[in-house]
Amino acid sequence: MSVALCYHIAMLNIQNMTYLQGGTPLFLQANLQAFQNQRIGLVGKNGCGKSTLFRLIRAELKPDSGEISLQTGKTLAYVEQEIANSAQPALGAGYELDAIAAAVIGGTSLSGGEGSILGTIIGAFVISVLANGLRILSVPQEWQIVVTGTILVLAVYLDRRRKR
Repeated sequence: MSVALCYHIAMLNIQNMTYLQGGTPLFLQANLQAFQNQRIGLVGKNGCGKSTLFRLIRAELKPDSGEISLQTGKTLAYVEQEIANSAQPALGAGYELDAIAAAVIGGTSLSGGEGSILGTIIGAFVISVLANGLRILSVPQEWQIVVTGTILVLAVYLDRRRKR
């Protein structure tokens, strides 16, 4: 009679892992085993170590003691908490400038007069394409505002010149 042995090998194994951040223990003798087809969620306040744990698992950081191993041939899917070159914290600031620039580019005169809805929509499209292009090119938020302001000044200048 033969007996089949059934055992599971952990895809991720953390044994007695300690990690100090600035002398303060973030993880103290932590243990974890994750097996194939398991789903594990990390929940906690900002600064409690969720991102640091992923950096430790990905070997971007080294634990002060203990061991972390990932099964050979397995990779860890991970999305950065802060994606480089994405939306800036001050992204909401300056929308007034964008709105005025969209109206002026769309044909509304700052010295009085009427503009059209279609012209303003086209102006908003131009400003949005410009802003997205500048973000893709990694232009700092401050310079994006400068570029938008420069275009607004140019549009006002051209409007004045056209009226003469």
